[in-house]
Amino acid sequence: MHIFIQREPKQKITAAEKGKVIISGIRRVIKSRFPELLDKLNSLTDNRKRREYSMAEILTGGLFMFIFKEASRNSYNNDRKEKCFRKNFYR
Repeated sequence: MHIFIQREPKQKITAAEKGKVIISGIRRVIKSRFPELLDKLNSLTDNRKRREYSMAEILTGGLFMFIFKEASRNSYNNDRKEKCFRKNFYR
């Protein structure tokens, strides 16, 4: 005799949602290990005319590109979808 139980369909997580999870994890580490870092980065002089992003966002983006050995933000977005990247990130 076989009994089948219907399960709820698993929700698919979008790439944007996965990215938010990664960024929130990085943000938690920065706040716990380097609590004053974002404030110090935001205190830097910003001479740009168009300020869509804060100095902290731009500088941490550059820092992460260096840490993850990426040539650009776009390549980071593409690489974070790969299984190898996630495995190394969540170690």
